[in-house]
Parts: sequence; C-alpha cells; structure tokens
Amino acid sequence: MILSVSMPTLPNWTQWTAVAGHSSLYGAASLKNMLQKIRHVKHYLGRDGRLPDGDINLSGSKKFIYHWLPVIIYCLLIFIQSSYPSPENIPNLPYLDKLIHFAAYAILGILFFRAFRTQRFKENINLVIMLSILSSSLYGMSDEVHQYFVPYRNADIMDFLADVMGSICGVYLLMHLTGMKRMKFFE
Repeated sequence: MILSVSMPTLPNWTQWTAVAGHSSLYGAASLKNMLQKIRHVKHYLGRDGRLPDGDINLSGSKKFIYHWLPVIIYCLLIFIQSSYPSPENIPNLPYLDKLIHFAAYAILGILFFRAFRTQRFKENINLVIMLSILSSSLYGMSDEVHQYFVPYRNADIMDFLADVMGSICGVYLLMHLTGMKRMKFFE
C-alpha cells in the first residue's frame, strides 16, 4: 500500500498557524510573559525573573554579525598585512608608519567599543572604555610580537605606543562624537 502525503495548501497552512499563534498566546498575561515562555534563556532574565525593559534583541547571531564580526575581520586584516614583509616603496615621510599605526588602532578601538556596548555591562561606561582600550592595545602588542617572527619585519616599542595612543584617541573620539559622558570613577 502506497501512502500519499500531500503538503498543506496555503489556506490550510495559514489557518493552522493562526490557531497555533492564538493557542500559544493563551495563558500569556502580557507580551513580557509570552516572551519569557518562548525564550528559556537565563541570561535575558533579570533578578526578579522578568525580561528587561527596552529593546530586546532576540537574535544573538544578528548582534554578533553586526557588532563583533567587523572586529574579527579588521583584526584578521591587520594580521594578514603584518604577515608580509614591509613595503619598500612607501613615501619617505618622517613617522609615517607611526601615524598609520595610530590610525589603524584608533579604528580598532572604535570597533571594540561598539562591540563591548552590546554586552551585559554596557551601562558601566568606564568598564567599556577600559576593555576597549585594553583589547585593542593587547592586540597591538600581539601584532608586534607577530612581526618579530616575520622575515624582513621587526617589532618596535614605538609602534606599540602608537597603537596604544591610537586606541585611546579612537575610543574618546567616538565618545565625543556620540555625546557620551564618561562617569567618574569614584562617585
């Protein structure tokens, strides 16, 4: 005996989803309670077991792609560029390489700041600032160590200092342009 299985037609499918939607709303006193029943993820819950007010990003992958993927891609580009020997035909301007390091790590500091503003501690602006500067500076240090092992490259402490200064200036420039205020450490 051959069984014939047919796909539901569009009107039947829409009727089924409407019934499922209404039945899932049954027992949900409010939208927040419904979201709590749908999302069984503990880290979205506050101390009292309720979802936080405001924008709730239900898709962690979209948040990752929008905020953290640019950081990863930019770090990868820095790593790839550092893997090649230094270019020989750059303009002979004094301290041009330090300015390039400064600008590159200012951008990296901004990208880390954007990404850390999506974490749970985003309200603690001092922590976000420090983590952004520290992360981009540590990546600068690891890049200088990486360059030490690349033929025709060398590690330079002045490049690392340019990386740190660029990270600091990038984060503070972004804060100034967006109008964010830094909190005092001891309030």
